[in-house]
Amino acid sequence: MKKALATGANKGIGFEIAKQLGNNGYFVLVGARNVQRGKAAVERLLASGLAADQVELLPLDIANATSRKQARDVIQAKHADLSLLVNNAGAAGDMKPALETSAAEIQSLLDVNLFGTFEFTKLMVPILEANNGRIADITGPFEAALQFSPAAYSISKVALNASILNLAANFENKKMALEIFGIFPGGVTTDLNDNRKSSFMKSAEQAGKEITALLLDKEKHNGEILTTNKKVIGQLQRLN
Repeated sequence: MKKALATGANKGIGFEIAKQLGNNGYFVLVGARNVQRGKAAVERLLASGLAADQVELLPLDIANATSRKQARDVIQAKHADLSLLVNNAGAAGDMKPALETSAAEIQSLLDVNLFGTFEFTKLMVPILEANNGRIADITGPFEAALQFSPAAYSISKVALNASILNLAANFENKKMALEIFGIFPGGVTTDLNDNRKSSFMKSAEQAGKEITALLLDKEKHNGEILTTNKKVIGQLQRLN
């Protein structure tokens, strides 16, 4: 049975990704900062039909260095055959426009959405490379939108995209058996945006299904930032 870790999987998009991966035959590690919420998520996954030997809680606070290392150590000891990492954990902040946002608020989101994700990814590289693995980061577009531009969140995701492309270049230059790419799910109704709904928003369940289909498509995506319908909105430049 193939193994995957979805971070921030106790709710929202992460939970739906974990469920869909399980439905596709994966053993799923449910990464969660809050242990009680993580346990509740595991119970919900079991109630949805996943088998008891198919799901396991992994306590993980992506912004905490000790927690990141402890999670890596658990995986190394018990799940060294892990081949898929879905970096979904993130923070949204107050979703305020630029002139209402402080540098401290931007730093707070960078600590989670960029630095925490980047450092955990690096810790996981040896395990994933040994299994010809892939890494997918749930991210956002490079551009701000006139109608909705939460500055700190947007800046953190643009920075995350840059880290994805730089890691992809590193993997390719070193000819590593590993790939990394970003997935932009579009507008999704979750508690990160106070369950905002509109004609262009999709449910977390729909987003989870679309993301999982992309995760399991068996195509090469190293160095790409994609929408769930495979439109490339950013990519690694390969100069001749």
